[in-house]
Parts: sequence; structure tokens; C-alpha cells
Amino acid sequence: MRSGKLAKVALCFGLCLLAVYGCFKGYPLGAPAGREVEGALKSRGGREVVVFTLVRGPVRGFYSEGRSSPGEVAASVWLLDPGTGAAWRLSDGETSRAMHPALSPDGRFVLYVRGSEHPGERNSLAWVALDGKGRLGIPPGEKFNPWWPAFSPRGDRIAYSALPDQIVLQDTKGGSGKPLGAHITKNRGEKYSRLDSLRWSPKGSYLTWEAVPQGAGSFLYPIFTVRVDGTRLKQVARGHSPAWDPEGKRLYFLVPAQQTEEGAFDPSLPAYIVSVRPDGSAVRNEAVFKTAAGLGTAFGVGEKVFYYAAAVTLADGTVAETIVALDRVKKTKKAVFKAPPGCWVADLVVGKTNCLEELKKRRAQEAQRS
Repeated sequence: MRSGKLAKVALCFGLCLLAVYGCFKGYPLGAPAGREVEGALKSRGGREVVVFTLVRGPVRGFYSEGRSSPGEVAASVWLLDPGTGAAWRLSDGETSRAMHPALSPDGRFVLYVRGSEHPGERNSLAWVALDGKGRLGIPPGEKFNPWWPAFSPRGDRIAYSALPDQIVLQDTKGGSGKPLGAHITKNRGEKYSRLDSLRWSPKGSYLTWEAVPQGAGSFLYPIFTVRVDGTRLKQVARGHSPAWDPEGKRLYFLVPAQQTEEGAFDPSLPAYIVSVRPDGSAVRNEAVFKTAAGLGTAFGVGEKVFYYAAAVTLADGTVAETIVALDRVKKTKKAVFKAPPGCWVADLVVGKTNCLEELKKRRAQEAQRS
């Protein structure tokens, strides 16, 4: 399994690790100074970035229906500039379970889940403003026990999966969340423990997710799509980590070869990147790569590259959990982030932002004051 693999990591980051961990304090939660957001958070273009969850601890402790023993795992939300390899921690130190980030279409806000710290507690929603301005009118969402959020392309709404098998829609300016159907997958004849990798299509018409069945079994989970009005619910594939291409024409996902949750993980087996149309038609194999990424591979689609997390053997023979950029046409690969020893990347999303320079400036000022 993945946790066993990561135990072998012996990579020393030296000054690079100090730069990542020593200079960046977690960005405060709540409402940064500034006015409320007016209107929709429409796309403003900008630089392509990756927002991801970095986890320290066992994979099974993290994926336990949103629960784990205190101290078993620690998860934090980060932003990566894949062009330079620079990364910033966004979540603050008040929670040890910050996870499943979503980047607003205008690149100003990162919404994520604050996982429950103790048995019996519910998860909640939190957010951070990358430019330090404005605030979202999104309540914590505790009524529905949120698990995985996503922004609409216009930024006027969010959707989030709620444990165990609901999807909730909510306005970004406030108001109460409304379930999209009572339990959207109950009529499929299976019971699910959670809905992972919720994504809103770039054209705004569809939502997609993977449904994790209760109990162990094949890791090829059912992948569903549904229109945002709750109609046309359909299982379109079986795999992992669905993600839309930036134009919304195709849905990509991973198919790990012959891996099961019960057996030992075999890093020599390949993983396939496959795509379909939103209705499940026109299946197409896009790429294949060998990976020691385990069963919970983080995956996202950029304009020119695929991003995925994998354990990569470095030139000195050591193994490190790494975010890899795979060119969608040339199929060339480049490591853009290396995790600290004992850590792994749980999930990632790709988007654009114009706030990088402002974020760098503010973090430099914070470092000088500390």
C-alpha cells in the first residue's frame, strides 16, 4: 500500500524544505479585511496553478468517511506554481484536517473542508482570499457535513458532496444550501460511504464525482454525471479522480491496472488516463504511465498538461511523493513539486489566478514580521 511505500522515503530537502515550511504561516480563516464579493466570481485568466491537499499519515486514516483518530493524520491545503515549483501553505494551524480545495473561477478564493477533529463532530467549510481582499458569504455548511466542494464556472454558486451520499448547491453570497435530490445515488442499488472528487463542468451544465462503495473491493469506483438541475443522472465510467478538460468537452479519469484495496500495491503496474464525453460516450485512452502512486492518485487537467501525484525514483535512487506534469501531446514528464518525507498528495485541482504576486508580497511581509 501507499503508506508502506512512503515510509521508505529518505529525501533531504535542505534549504528548499526550509523555504517551503519555514517562511509560510497558514493563512488565517474567517473574513479577511475588505468588502464582500459583489456579483459572480467570473474567470479573469491568469497563471495556471495547482491547489492540493498535503497529508502526513496513513492513507486509510485519511479516507475514513471524514473521520480519523486525533493525531493520526494531518492535512493542509497548498497552492503550487508549477512553472517555478514554489508552493505556499494556505490553511492555518487551527485545524489538522484541511482538505479538498476548490479554486474560484476568478482565482481569488480557495474554498476547502475543515475536517472534524473528534468523533461525532461534523466537517465544515472554510476559505482563504489569495489577494487578502473580499470575503465569501458561504456559511460553514455543518448541517450537511460537507466533504468535497466545487465552484460553478460563473462563481455564483458552489456545489459540495455531503457525507454520505448527498450533493448540495449553495449561493456564494449566502443563504442556505439545498440538496440536489434527497440522496442522489440511493436509487442505484448500492450504498456509498462518500462521494469524492466532485467537479463542476467548465460549461456549467454538469457535475461529476466518484462514488465510493461501502466495504472493500475493486478500486474502479462508479463515476457519475448529472445535470445541475438534478436530471440525467448517469454512471459514465468506472475509475478514479474524474476531472474535466478546461473546455468541458471531455471528462478525464484514471484507471489503475488490476489494483484492489485488499491486496498489496504493485508499483510496476501502469495507470491509464481515459476520457469520455459527459454522457459516457466516445471512450478514449489518452495516456499511460507507470506509477507508485497507490490507490488514491490525485489528478487534474490543465490546458497543456495532465497533473498527477506519484512516487518517483530520483537520480540519487531515493523515492519521493511528487506532483508530475505530463504533456498532453508530447507525453513528456516533469516533476513540479516534491513532498516532504512521510507526506503524500491526496487531491489536486487546476485553475488560474492573477493573485500570485500579491500572495508572494504578503507572505514576504509576514515572514519579516515573524
